[in-house]
Amino acid sequence: MVYAYIIDPVAANEYEEAFTWYEKRSATAADKFVIAVHDAIVAACNNPKRYRSTFKNLRELSLKKYPFNLIYRII
Repeated sequence: MVYAYIIDPVAANEYEEAFTWYEKRSATAADKFVIAVHDAIVAACNNPKRYRSTFKNLRELSLKKYPFNLIYRII
């Protein structure tokens, strides 16, 4: 079963800030960041129980090559 997702407004804001930071340095870096976030979301939706459980029913997935984590809850 593939799950749907909702992005929290605070997380969306952090994503936009990070994207802007990478974009100012390199369009390629910004594109790769977008792909890394997309891949993490797809991975979490396809197999949400695969990633480590932290606390209060939250799970965490580290982005490859970027200092960010995708934190999510299965509903």
